Amino acid sequence: MVNSVVAKLSDFICETEPNSKGVSAQNLWRMKQFFETYSSDEKLSQMARDICWTNNMIIISQTKSAEEREYYLKLTLREGYSKSELQRQLDSGLYERSMLTHENLSPVVRDLYPQVKNYIKDYYSLEFLGLKSGFNEHSFQKVILENLKQFILEFGKDFLFIEEEYRIQVGNSDYFV
Repeated sequence: MVNSVVAKLSDFICETEPNSKGVSAQNLWRMKQFFETYSSDEKLSQMARDICWTNNMIIISQTKSAEEREYYLKLTLREGYSKSELQRQLDSGLYERSMLTHENLSPVVRDLYPQVKNYIKDYYSLEFLGLKSGFNEHSFQKVILENLKQFILEFGKDFLFIEEEYRIQVGNSDYFV
């Protein structure tokens, strides 16, 4: 019954407003889902307004909690994620890996340096490298060079590639790998 009401509403809008786009029954359900997800949380609703519809739908459909939605909304806003980059981060479980890393920080460090969570990342998803157990340094370096773009994306925007050496810049410190 409800499905037919939404379908009839979609048909009515399309007939009375022929230049309207995006009013399919499926999109009307998505609009309802968007409203229900963000209407009671002013902070999240403001962030949601600042990213594209597609990224909002990805976040709504693939996150389990308000905290996780907030994490991906903030990340998308800060990093300017495209649809594919946001999807890659969700598929790799970035939120879960990030939460595991930050649980290990002392409460004092978290209170004194609230931005520290933006600089420390202990868990990386390197499955895309396709390494088998027992690999050596040479095969590791070779497969990284073959998959350099994905490797750099995993380390984030503060990662810098210099010739065949790697430098990781975290805050004001440089680390060479």
